[in-house]
Amino acid sequence: MPNYKILKTFKDKFTKKRHVAGSVYKTDEQRGAELQEKGYLGEEVQAELLSGNVKEIKQRVTKQLGEKELLNLLELEKNGGKRKSVLAHIESLLGD
Repeated sequence: MPNYKILKTFKDKFTKKRHVAGSVYKTDEQRGAELQEKGYLGEEVQAELLSGNVKEIKQRVTKQLGEKELLNLLELEKNGGKRKSVLAHIESLLGD
């Protein structure tokens, strides 16, 4: 299932759970598209790039991803894994 960046805080009509802007929401593509149309979700976040060990992640996460994708990955890592070396790597790519 894809992950999407939350643009506006919302309460899920199915789970009744509150989802906060700036975090990541995991759902199927149909529900994701519905929430994107309503302005609650942004672009899909490539969470699979952050799976594995730090060395593997650093090899996959490169400057070629672009600033927008790197910012999404940075936010996802801050909300999920919180691995200092992965955060530092992404921040260094954004700083160049």
